[in-house]
Amino acid sequence: MIIRDLERIETAFESARQHAAATEPPADQARIAQFMTVLASGYLEVACRAVLSVYTERNVVDPRVAGFVGKRLRRTRNPTVGNIADLVRDFDEERAKELTRFASGDVSERIGAMVKGRNRIAHGEPQNVELATVTTQFEAAKELARKLAALFDVEGL
Repeated sequence: MIIRDLERIETAFESARQHAAATEPPADQARIAQFMTVLASGYLEVACRAVLSVYTERNVVDPRVAGFVGKRLRRTRNPTVGNIADLVRDFDEERAKELTRFASGDVSERIGAMVKGRNRIAHGEPQNVELATVTTQFEAAKELARKLAALFDVEGL
């Protein structure tokens, strides 16, 4: 599922770049970039849930505990590095520390800006964003998703 989502979003980014290169009016370029911000942020949110769900399914014997974890994961929103690290900390402190170390600096800043932008867009606030910026934010989101998958031995991201 995550692979299909990733491929779909990467195709959308390619299409957006082609439209922007075709000298779309600036207002249209901004709307495309806003749409891509929402997709990129949603990808990271879904990828985090998927990794931790797979890990839980593999390691939890009691279906009631797995159900509880699944419900907790579905309530997870705003996939900033801090929020993801907090969620991972509920599973394992060392993995959370490793994820935080990995994502310090540019990765964390880009993801934070992406999530903040997504929230502003969702709440109808003005958001000036360029496709090039969203592209770097999406790359950071993919890096973090891959690191999370590696930390939990979940392949396919």
